[in-house]
Amino acid sequence: AAPPDAGSGAPAKSQKEHQMQRRADAQPDSHLDADDICAQLAEQRTEVQAHFEAALEAYGAGQWREAAARFRASSSLAEKVADLNVQCESQRMMGYSYQNLEDLNAAHEHFQRSIQLAQKVQDPTLEAAARIGLGSLCRRRNHREHAVEHFEVALKLATSASHDPHKAAASSNLGTMLVN
Repeated sequence: AAPPDAGSGAPAKSQKEHQMQRRADAQPDSHLDADDICAQLAEQRTEVQAHFEAALEAYGAGQWREAAARFRASSSLAEKVADLNVQCESQRMMGYSYQNLEDLNAAHEHFQRSIQLAQKVQDPTLEAAARIGLGSLCRRRNHREHAVEHFEVALKLATSASHDPHKAAASSNLGTMLVN
């Protein structure tokens, strides 16, 4: 028997090309063009932002448990769409939520995760915010040296990023630690 492409004048397809063609034929609707992928990603990021904003509302209303759950959902969704900034902020805010719920170990874990994510995206403003949170937790636990260390690093980061709100917060917290 002649090969499938014999007589057509076209070169015979390799075994790999036949396998790829069979896969493509088996899944004709699974192919998305770049515009479809961008649209899906934009939709997912909008969903992530909506979850994050709902979590902020719960936090602002003093609903710590609800806020922690919503920040967890926001962080999980952000991880799926590779939005490290929202994931970082969600982790930081989970730290504050758990701190308010008196679950200081969970708070510590989430502040630490926020710092790691901020370092991964190399955002000194995000890292400064996370370190201010962790510093406040260390102060609350009477771990003065760790608190001072986190506030000092936060101050350096905020200064390097020219972010006055974090610079002021770090300075204020550091001053309080050094005076008391």
